[in-house]
Amino acid sequence: MTLDVPNQAFLLFILDQMHSRWTDGQKASLSSCMFLGKLLDAHPALSQTLTSSRLCVLECVCSSLLVSDEDVKVAVCYVMFRIWSFSAAVQTLPDTLRQRMCVLLLHTLSNTHTTALTVNCLVLNLICFS
Repeated sequence: MTLDVPNQAFLLFILDQMHSRWTDGQKASLSSCMFLGKLLDAHPALSQTLTSSRLCVLECVCSSLLVSDEDVKVAVCYVMFRIWSFSAAVQTLPDTLRQRMCVLLLHTLSNTHTTALTVNCLVLNLICFS
């Protein structure tokens, strides 16, 4: 599955804009993580783009697991789930980033206070370690 060229250029522009904002000091917000999750729903092939040519965006998303807002963490888990649901993306995900994701998920799981985040972390850890 691939994106058509006009959509791909626009989606890459969106990813670049998100990364630019996140590296300029703005943390990934609930709305931006949810938006990324919805983009991944609508364009599953975008998962492979994130794991191959836009790793910087994915690294920023992972770092959002370190913020205190558990709603943001739930949205990050959703993004990670969408990525791991696309097998071609998982195959191109570097081992170091995959390991970092798993460590951050375990850390998040050990410090969560909400049922939604606990369930999401458990599901993702099962996928991550399988």
